[in-house]
Amino acid sequence: MKALTYLGPKHMELLDVPEVAPGKGEVKVALKSSGICGSDTHGYLGTTGRRTPPMVMGHESAGEVVELGEGVTKFAVGDRVVLFPIKYCGHCEYCQQHLENICPNRTFLGVMSENGTFADYICLPEHLLLPMPAGMSYEYGALVEPFAVAYRAVSQAMPLKGQTLMVIGSGPIGLLIMMIAKNMGAEKIIVSDVVENRLNLALELGADYVVNGAKGDIGEQLKAHIGRDKVDVTIEAVGITPTAQQSINYLKNKGLSVWVGNADKMIQIGMQEIVTRELVIKGNYIYTVQDFVDAMNLMVNGKFDMTKIISATIPLSDANDMFKTLTSGPNDYIKVIVTW
Repeated sequence: MKALTYLGPKHMELLDVPEVAPGKGEVKVALKSSGICGSDTHGYLGTTGRRTPPMVMGHESAGEVVELGEGVTKFAVGDRVVLFPIKYCGHCEYCQQHLENICPNRTFLGVMSENGTFADYICLPEHLLLPMPAGMSYEYGALVEPFAVAYRAVSQAMPLKGQTLMVIGSGPIGLLIMMIAKNMGAEKIIVSDVVENRLNLALELGADYVVNGAKGDIGEQLKAHIGRDKVDVTIEAVGITPTAQQSINYLKNKGLSVWVGNADKMIQIGMQEIVTRELVIKGNYIYTVQDFVDAMNLMVNGKFDMTKIISATIPLSDANDMFKTLTSGPNDYIKVIVTW
């Protein structure tokens, strides 16, 4: 079988590797779609230390069951499935609370040395597979994972009815957060970024207003749109010092900020702002199994049109070149999906 193998910073090759076979309790899945995540591109550059070569990246995925290991009872050959990429232990105190996202024993598909989904096949325990809803395309199946990240972030900010929300960052996660928050009843949604074409896309997808820090003071832009320079809730979807600081600068006293962005390990922040204005900061990390299921159902029942999120679909044979494109400088891609 073919696997796009990470061999070191900026070095990938599409290799012939031994075909995998399911062990006891495992299901063999033929991949049909797998999104390229921003964390994958950072991993490709070697800047995170979270990819141990040789390994296969990829975790936003859907596919078809092609073989069953001994003892599998929940699936049949031919079933269409979405992959849950957290390999959680199932017995720690957090798993017992259904908080699989913070299981201290977890590993993650396509991270460190755990092979992921940029390959023809993968074998996983059956509890890491979820049936795809009827009518969901494989391309949308690859969007369930980032949609679940956004869904949990919005859930942390509920209730949103009557609230003014600013989403900071208009990458795939920020745009999905904006769409979900609108669906969940936020009264006004502002998206902040410095990339004009992404802000224009945010407006197309339902943002009420956008602000651009490269074009003037954000507070003044907010006043022009909503009559004040503070919002009720912010959701930070970048993860660097300037955007984290922005998430509190324009937040009202006792307001809530949910932090989703995870780019930098360390940031500097105006702690006195948080203390003296009694701001609430919530960390938000990926999703639980229940979040994943709820997000997938919302994608279908909420009738989300995410065609504009998908910038390109490419075969696995083109993925190496796409990684080079995505990491060589500014580009217009939002989400690229590898298809089989």
